Amino acid sequence: MTTIPLDLVGSLDLRRVKDVSVYTFDGTKRLYGEYRVNIKIHNALREYVRVIAAQRDNVLVGRDLINLWRMRLDGPSLTGKITLP
Repeated sequence: MTTIPLDLVGSLDLRRVKDVSVYTFDGTKRLYGEYRVNIKIHNALREYVRVIAAQRDNVLVGRDLINLWRMRLDGPSLTGKITLP
């Protein structure tokens, strides 16, 4: 899931929808608050995206959004291109 910094919950006055169990990167199961937000990346707007909030400094874009994108990576030149829907 896409994860936002916990600090954004207060500054954006987000309302907790429910609690969800999520397995973290190390396999630990934790309970997080789930929120719904609108996310705009360039000109692509996704409305009511399910996100969780955690102690972090930046947004971690989850596979829920990444799976919508078309990505082209060029390893030798260390470049890439992402096309949004």
